[in-house]
Amino acid sequence: MPKIPKYMTSDFVADDHIRGFFPLDSTLAYIKHGESEIHAYVYDSIFDKNDKTASFLTAPMSYALKDSCHLRKVLALDPVSTFYLYDAVLTHAPTYFQESRPDLRRRYGYSFKRRKPLSPTDQYHDFRRAKYELKAEYKYFAKVDISNCFNSFYHHDVAQFVGSYISHDDEERFGQFLREINSGTSVNCFPQGLYPAKTVGNHFLAFVEESAELRSPAIIRFLDDIYLFSNVERTLRSDVLVLQQMLGSHNLCLNADKTRFGSKGTPFDERNLDAVKKRLLQKREEAVGYDDTESDEVDLEEAEREYLEQIVNEDRVLEEDLELALALIDEGSTIIRLVELVCDQHPHLIKHLHRLFSTATFDDDGACWDILTKRVSRSDISEFELFWIAKIAIHFYEFDHVLAEFLTKIYKHTNASNVVQAVVLECLDNKHGFLEMKESVLRNSPGSIAGIAALMGLREANKSKRNQLCNYVAKSGLHMKVYSDIVKRL
Repeated sequence: MPKIPKYMTSDFVADDHIRGFFPLDSTLAYIKHGESEIHAYVYDSIFDKNDKTASFLTAPMSYALKDSCHLRKVLALDPVSTFYLYDAVLTHAPTYFQESRPDLRRRYGYSFKRRKPLSPTDQYHDFRRAKYELKAEYKYFAKVDISNCFNSFYHHDVAQFVGSYISHDDEERFGQFLREINSGTSVNCFPQGLYPAKTVGNHFLAFVEESAELRSPAIIRFLDDIYLFSNVERTLRSDVLVLQQMLGSHNLCLNADKTRFGSKGTPFDERNLDAVKKRLLQKREEAVGYDDTESDEVDLEEAEREYLEQIVNEDRVLEEDLELALALIDEGSTIIRLVELVCDQHPHLIKHLHRLFSTATFDDDGACWDILTKRVSRSDISEFELFWIAKIAIHFYEFDHVLAEFLTKIYKHTNASNVVQAVVLECLDNKHGFLEMKESVLRNSPGSIAGIAALMGLREANKSKRNQLCNYVAKSGLHMKVYSDIVKRL
């Protein structure tokens, strides 16, 4: 009988890749084509206590938009650091990061069933069903949210958790990883937006539902969203106070604006919604993934489609209405309006446009292109927008002189960070000055995340020229030697 194929670290990275805030295709390519070389470099060199020359690279700081005026700090990991994070969690998944057993106190979210990661969408739906079932069972509930949770994790807390949860050796390794990617800073050191990071964070927070200090009989949690249920209201109020003390010992606190107490007769959601919108929200929940990176086909009734078209054609469109339309509309001229709304009113939803372009059917006729180019011309555009517009342009438009000029404009924009330049340089085309642009970066800053991406961007260049540059940059450091060897084999 043939063996079941083993779920590899490269498979894990590939499955989760597009969910990141700044997913570079070059990172995916390095891990896919050089998994064994990167594994050997991490475990035989970086973690060799006698080898003082190898280490994880400091991750540049990038900022994703949380909304139109707030940012989320993100550490942009290079392929070696990315590989280690995914590999470390996957290696220990069958023993330590398994899904929570059914119970009145339970965590949902990022975990594994044996060696396969659970679907965040399925877990979120299970979490929502559980909160409604418990609300019907108990007289009172409390809803709380941990403020700025992942950015507030303290290096030594997380490392000690890994040590007590797994082993002392893994504590040292994970601690070294966190220390080196964040240049020794102990706070704000945790990578965000990646499944393995969310897995570690989700299990680290298990002290909430597992605490004997909390007296509420039912506590459920999805990452940093927590619901407590009891038949005694003062028990909930006492537990919320105790919970804040528990969180405080880990440098965490509750978001005061999101703390809420209620009873059986109190809805979780205070919004007054009409019947059509309730149906549309239900369809979105059934069809679209938790993180909005993938979706199933949605069958809209004519009245529902007209409803969506009406609300997105208002002068000002609410964020929640635009998100709903982005998830459910997949054809027609309204798509162009959605692109316009994202760029002009809700730029933090720019990532949703990538999924929309990959699934929607519509006649662009240059309208979307004009909207994107106009947005890039603005001096106040964020690096998050520049990154995703570049990614949309590379994935969904033909590479020619016009596209090359557009990507060069993004590359040279005053707000283009290292990771924005990386997404441009990893483009496999080398005409219209792109070969020279990549060569310049490799000569001047080969060990940067832009240089690493540029090297992979040469894999379809003339073989002799590619190998010449690979041999040159391999001398700049151990990381680049590993990356150069991988590219030369392709």
